[in-house]
Amino acid sequence: MKRIIAFVASLAISLAAFNAHAQQAPQQENFLFNHVSVGVGIGILDGLQFQVATTILPNLQARILYTDFFPYVSIADGIMKKNTGIGINPFEYNITGINYHENGVNIDEINLTGSARQRGLSLLADYFPFKNSSFHITGGVMFSFTPSLMSGKGVLKNTKNADPVMDDQDKGHVEFFGITTDKEGNVLVDVKYGASVVKPYLGIGFGRPCTFKHRVGVNFDMGVAYTGGVHAYSYNYKEGTPVKVELNEEWVNAPGNEDVKDNIGSAGDFLQYITKVNNFPIMPYLRLTVNVAIF
Repeated sequence: MKRIIAFVASLAISLAAFNAHAQQAPQQENFLFNHVSVGVGIGILDGLQFQVATTILPNLQARILYTDFFPYVSIADGIMKKNTGIGINPFEYNITGINYHENGVNIDEINLTGSARQRGLSLLADYFPFKNSSFHITGGVMFSFTPSLMSGKGVLKNTKNADPVMDDQDKGHVEFFGITTDKEGNVLVDVKYGASVVKPYLGIGFGRPCTFKHRVGVNFDMGVAYTGGVHAYSYNYKEGTPVKVELNEEWVNAPGNEDVKDNIGSAGDFLQYITKVNNFPIMPYLRLTVNVAIF
């Protein structure tokens, strides 16, 4: 976080220096770098945000936007790594209703714990089609710094009797529904966007990131980004090198997995949700930002 704040401050200072030099020659108001503002805000799906905005043309402004969803998760992770017993798990989910007791594997429940984090940088351009109006059309790209939306570790449990979940020699080797545990006996899960690095964005909004009449301004944005859908993966370690297995309806209906619907319990609802999302692979974004003019 300190690096991001330092980056934003350095960028603002650099633009201020450029503006001071540019003002030595006559130029029109609201053109390239004539105004710069910094802002902080909150957004649906991308959390806490910081931005630097500048004018390009009288009806065109540009923004660099840093977003951080679940910004405190890394702090909790750091605490938990010290084994102090203090900290908050970002999510903990018990997948119950499982009844898989085959091939030496005995599972009645999976205790899934993990972390959720999404950090990104957006390059946006705001076009104002009406003079003296705050309405704008925004386009740009969003870059993701975090490959996984959520990552977790599933601990297998056998609650029906005293039999072990699986023998040590079977960990990482015995398949169930096409996946295996790792060498420690845990099931690993990742949830990612299909377009994990670059996501095109298009939206509309009200307010000017660079304010002219007042020192402080507010702008509201709403739009959509193409995400490539949401994909959940587990891994198969049977050949030594982990191979990703996508958990979706195709996986459920794969040969040998015919009874998976009866065995994965409440996790099936999540897979159905993913299928619906992927039929229309975009995500809506809402953002509210308070901007302060530097010059």
